Amino acid sequence: MDVLQQLKRMPVFADLPDAQLKDIYAITTERKYRKGSVIFLEGEQGEGFHYLQSGKVKIVKMTDDGREHIINILSPGDLFAEVLLFNNRAYPATAIAVDDSKVGVIKNSDLERLILGNNLLALQLIKALSQRLLFAQQKIKNLALHDVTARTAETLLRLG
Repeated sequence: MDVLQQLKRMPVFADLPDAQLKDIYAITTERKYRKGSVIFLEGEQGEGFHYLQSGKVKIVKMTDDGREHIINILSPGDLFAEVLLFNNRAYPATAIAVDDSKVGVIKNSDLERLILGNNLLALQLIKALSQRLLFAQQKIKNLALHDVTARTAETLLRLG
């Protein structure tokens, strides 16, 4: 599939003209990960905004006793590590390739420069961050108000 078409399928980039998609691709570093590979570790210094081009990735937090708690399962087109946009912070969770995966990485400084000249991209990123905030709020509500059976059912409905 053509790279521009792949970017256009992603909700955050869908409404952008081809010229701006080319600008995004120009600042993207593509990385390939084998199944089971760690993309980044919780606590590592964040380098930028990630988007999944192909494969599947899980975002996890490790408990004190070493158990893995899955925060999210990502599919192609999904953004991750976007909480680091405009923040020079460490990754708040670990990302692991569930399948062989290809990930686009855009350094925060490069994306910020691109956003300064592109109101539509800025708006799309705000929408994506808003969606992520809603997801987090639903997850908090789910954890606080539902039992294990209800939480499992809600997760299965969301993934299915």
